[in-house]
Amino acid sequence: MTDVIQARAHLMQQVSDHVRRGYRHWASGTVPLERARAWSEKAIKLYEVEQDRNRRARAKKAGRGSAYLLFYPLDRSPETKRLGWILLVSDGDHPAHRLEKLCRAELSPVTLFGYNLAREPKAGVEHPPWTWRMSRDTYEAWRERIIDVIRRGSDLDLQQVLKVLRGAPGFAGVRRQIKSLHRLIRYEWSARHGRATRPPTLPRIWFAPRMQVIRVSLSAYLQTHKRAQDYRAAESLEKRPAVDQTKTLS
Repeated sequence: MTDVIQARAHLMQQVSDHVRRGYRHWASGTVPLERARAWSEKAIKLYEVEQDRNRRARAKKAGRGSAYLLFYPLDRSPETKRLGWILLVSDGDHPAHRLEKLCRAELSPVTLFGYNLAREPKAGVEHPPWTWRMSRDTYEAWRERIIDVIRRGSDLDLQQVLKVLRGAPGFAGVRRQIKSLHRLIRYEWSARHGRATRPPTLPRIWFAPRMQVIRVSLSAYLQTHKRAQDYRAAESLEKRPAVDQTKTLS
């Protein structure tokens, strides 16, 4: 059975690792919880997504491709009814190339949570490293939000912006974008308040270290989610007001 990676930064690291190692074809989507097991079993049977390292190496040597299937929660709510998934496939003969609508990572970047995985060109580097960056729409939305809250003079909203930005995954491309947004904050603040007034203290930009990816089996995730739903349902029944039997009988 395939795994569920619950932390977003862990999922992003795992995806970038696979892409860097040659799994450049991808597809993604969501699946209802009650159908996740069937999708997993199909991927295991048709695409052999649970091959070990040795079998993958032999497949590559023989000109065949390999694949990974990763699941992830769309949100933390017990009410969620779907799981996200991403399928990553390497070059070579593989049924997923025929059966799935795959994108090529170099041409259509892998996209997760408003971030794109792409190469960042560097002078003198023939094969630039892969890194995560905010998508253009996400970055422009942040710019517009910052300009709006500072020009409206909403210090409370600005503190909220800084709090959310502090939690952004600290991959190299994202860090550079956050530095640019910090420069925008300083510029807009000076334009509104003058250079004599300093802007709020900008939070330290988080650096994403190499992380140990924590995962659970799909089966365990579905069981835990079911227990959480049952617990909430029992809680809601307990909170219902008692029915007045005397009024009911009359």
